Amino acid sequence: MFVWASNEVRREFHENTWQAFWQTAVEGRSVKQVAERLKMSAGSIYVAKSRILTRIKERIEEAEGDLSRVGKPTNHHPGSDPKE
Repeated sequence: MFVWASNEVRREFHENTWQAFWQTAVEGRSVKQVAERLKMSAGSIYVAKSRILTRIKERIEEAEGDLSRVGKPTNHHPGSDPKE
């Protein structure tokens, strides 16, 4: 689910922001190393990581909410509407 949600939200962020997140959170690189590589401050790396993780969690929660509604009965019963 994480990979799916990551792909869903990736387009919402600039590439450098995404790389800051991905390289630290997924690839396990140090903040210092990624900051140097991307020419960003360490603080910016932490902010990127936090924002993207939050958005991924939100997307997963949205999807889980959608799944919980699938297959639930509606209040509509055939023949109960006088227009039918």
